[in-house]
Amino acid sequence: MASIANPVLTFAIVPRVAAFCSIVGSSLIVAEVSLSERKRNRCYHRIMFGMSICDIIASICYFLGRWPLPSDAAFLAGGVGTQETCTAQGFFGQSVLATVSYNAVLSIYYLLVVTFGWREDRLKKYEPLFHSVPLGVWLGTGISGIVLEIFNPAFFNCWIASYPINCAAYGEIGDDRPPCTRGYLAPIFQWAFFYAPIWAIIFAVSVIMFIVYWSVLKVERKNDRYSIQFTARQDSSIEFCKTDGSIRSASLISRKYSRKVASQGLWYLLPFYITWIFAVATELTEIFTGKYYDPLVVLVSFFVPFQGFLNFIVYKRPLFVQYREIHPDWSLPTTMWSAIVGGLRENEHKKFIVSDHEPRKRASGISSALKRAPSKIYLTDEEVGSAEDASKVSGSCGCDSGDDETDFPVAPF
Repeated sequence: MASIANPVLTFAIVPRVAAFCSIVGSSLIVAEVSLSERKRNRCYHRIMFGMSICDIIASICYFLGRWPLPSDAAFLAGGVGTQETCTAQGFFGQSVLATVSYNAVLSIYYLLVVTFGWREDRLKKYEPLFHSVPLGVWLGTGISGIVLEIFNPAFFNCWIASYPINCAAYGEIGDDRPPCTRGYLAPIFQWAFFYAPIWAIIFAVSVIMFIVYWSVLKVERKNDRYSIQFTARQDSSIEFCKTDGSIRSASLISRKYSRKVASQGLWYLLPFYITWIFAVATELTEIFTGKYYDPLVVLVSFFVPFQGFLNFIVYKRPLFVQYREIHPDWSLPTTMWSAIVGGLRENEHKKFIVSDHEPRKRASGISSALKRAPSKIYLTDEEVGSAEDASKVSGSCGCDSGDDETDFPVAPF
């Protein structure tokens, strides 16, 4: 088993570096949403706002590290606090469950918008649930933890643990170890209040994102079977969508769209897997071997506090990709910086992006448009000209009114 040369220094630095990155990333999301009236009015961005606030709280707890631990905590150096400060850190640290729950809410948002075609006004009716459930999970487990006295000194902060650290907790052989004065049932509540909810959410999000991708793929396969063609003077054919008596030209709808959904969904799941795989592996290793392996513990101490920064990368990735497509001559640092500040300076952002609404217009109403579309339409020369003029104005398959757009998660934000 590999060992750490200086564990005290390692656990003093590693979590704080990761937590600082998360605080910066989540704060940038909060600032971007706060400074944009358009984003403040969108359900998607309000979900990201709530997620980021919770992550900032959890990241601050990780950044504090062992400082809130009681100064007389046995076997754990670095504490300058009391049992009360330790309990407070454990309570606010449970906000990480709210962050993970917000990720589940975001996947449900994908499902409602992409698969079921919900619009912004309908989403707003249920939005209180989108926020109350994550906050309820945090407050419920946090308050219960205070009552049960399970927030105690752990490896690199105060968490759900038995105290003193070497006591004989529930399910453990006593040997010569002293009895636990606090958190005797902590091993049970580590799973009930932490590991079980997190892995249940990871499983649910994976299933939901698969349903989203599959629904998009089905729509595009239907489009392949019932393609719509213009027969014009030069026997050329183009696709179009028809709504409320108006005809607009449509961009070619291909399976590239499915691949975008699948790609963004994969990126969206990566923060879950990267953040929590090492934590659960460490716990399972301890259960089956009775030992903690130092390399795994170091990975846990870095990646668990790093979740907020990973969420920030996923949040900004679509904008980064669009900048790269529109400005391939830009250097990588320039593109990255533009993607970061683009959301903070919307007027400057619009100089580089023709319309950040266009992808959402194209995506909106795709299912209903294909359902209504006939298999073949013949137009006169005048109708072809009108359709071509409409194409110059709309630039996309805007089957729905642009006044009531719904933020589509694949599009740049």
